[in-house]
Amino acid sequence: MRSNDEQQRHSIYSSEHALVFPTSSQTLLVSDEPSVPLSIFSGRLSALQALVRYLHEVRAHPFVEIAVLLNRSQKTIWATYEKAKTSPFAFEEGGFTIPLARFASREFAPLETLVTFLDELGFSNIDSARMLDLDPRTTWTARKRAEKKQEVVA
Repeated sequence: MRSNDEQQRHSIYSSEHALVFPTSSQTLLVSDEPSVPLSIFSGRLSALQALVRYLHEVRAHPFVEIAVLLNRSQKTIWATYEKAKTSPFAFEEGGFTIPLARFASREFAPLETLVTFLDELGFSNIDSARMLDLDPRTTWTARKRAEKKQEVVA
């Protein structure tokens, strides 16, 4: 028989570590919003490169649409894609997804947005780092930069 804590949380396993996710009542997907799989961010591409490559290659959006969706210049999107297309890109379809609208804010860098969103959902810094295949110091730095920017705004 499971304890209450075990019933409220469940785990999935990466290749080396168990990741603890919030309860299923806290979903990462808002059903009516366009979203992207969390797994696109676990490669060697930057967060913006992964977003652009996924939207262009998998969702077949032209650069103009991607620029509007992400609130960025079309030139920036094109340059980002040109740099990203030479790197390996693999992800798993399905699983957890993140609303695309979160990345439209220019207030935060894409990685800061991603780490902050995971933090809001209750993931620890270590779990966020494992999910994104990053060093925990990198996710900690992104989280702290976002916190500083939020303090300036408030």
